[in-house]
Amino acid sequence: MNHANEKIMRNVSIPLLLSLLCVSNVSAQLSNSCDALLQHGINNITRYRSAEHAIAYKWDKHCRYDLNSSSDSVIHNADAEIFSFSGSSNLNVDQKRQRVTNFCTENKAFAQANLNLAQEAKILSIPGINAWQQCIRMARKDIRITMTPSGTYDQFVHFEIDSSHDGELRFLGLEKEGYECNVAMVREGESVNTSDQPYIRNANIQIDCTREDPQQTEISGVGRIQYSPAYIAVNTSGPSLAVSFPEVVSEYYVTPPGTVIAFTANHCPEGWSSYSDADNRFILGSSTSNPLYKTGGRPDIPTAGNHSHSTEGINDGNWEPNGHLRESSQNRNHYHGTDTKGNHNHGGNNVPPFIALKYCKRELPSR
Repeated sequence: MNHANEKIMRNVSIPLLLSLLCVSNVSAQLSNSCDALLQHGINNITRYRSAEHAIAYKWDKHCRYDLNSSSDSVIHNADAEIFSFSGSSNLNVDQKRQRVTNFCTENKAFAQANLNLAQEAKILSIPGINAWQQCIRMARKDIRITMTPSGTYDQFVHFEIDSSHDGELRFLGLEKEGYECNVAMVREGESVNTSDQPYIRNANIQIDCTREDPQQTEISGVGRIQYSPAYIAVNTSGPSLAVSFPEVVSEYYVTPPGTVIAFTANHCPEGWSSYSDADNRFILGSSTSNPLYKTGGRPDIPTAGNHSHSTEGINDGNWEPNGHLRESSQNRNHYHGTDTKGNHNHGGNNVPPFIALKYCKRELPSR
């Protein structure tokens, strides 16, 4: 890949990694409510690093051991993180062991040749591990929480909390940074004021969060979008759930490299170079008869070559101004001519009215 020619869209981020700990003692039905958190973590590795980072990270974490002698809980753990929730609950432990083994075998050569990718993907994985543990603890108490992020940079996040539990746990509200959230709670068809720290029993809570606007700047034709690190914590009087969102820095070109623009200045601005091919020329749209970069034309009228002019007259029988009759029977023809030497012109100029501006070309910034 020629990185100099590809469209620049650089993301600088700290990925959120969500890892499944040992959950063999938690039923699949309860743990499935936390699957979106696991998928969110894997998506972040892929989005902010690359799919190759995710593969290297999974292989390094789960494929360095003898899978044949690994416990069932280790296999459940590896299968859930490698394949997320793509049918894990429908497989027995032997089937999971086999597909984890297949993954490790197929990706061994790549992962061992790219150990640096695995190390890069491990940065700050602790928040993800904690989020998964907290979600599992809530699931054990019949409090099921699902999270649905959307938008390129997780601009929108939706949480839904359901409970058929009759215990004494209370909803204590949210802690958040970088997001604005609305919370609505319904119990038996009636709205509940969440500021009163109500009990989470036979209730449904809807939380909709919108990420705060990013900082946007432009320097030398390069635009920059920056989202600060953010988090949302759903608090109860028992377990709580905290989800972190990484910082995002995205750069893009306001004008693409290679663009030619006329400036009202004698010199080109930073990031631009003088487009000298356009000096003293008009711009003509390219076509099949005038392909890209073709030049032509001239500023003056071309000089004339050798040529002559002639006139012809005839007597038509009418009176001339000096009183002599033009006899029709005596037609008198008159011819005369002029010769003009070549290599001359009449001083004409072929240039229409104009204004001179400085043409500059957008360059690809050096990195």
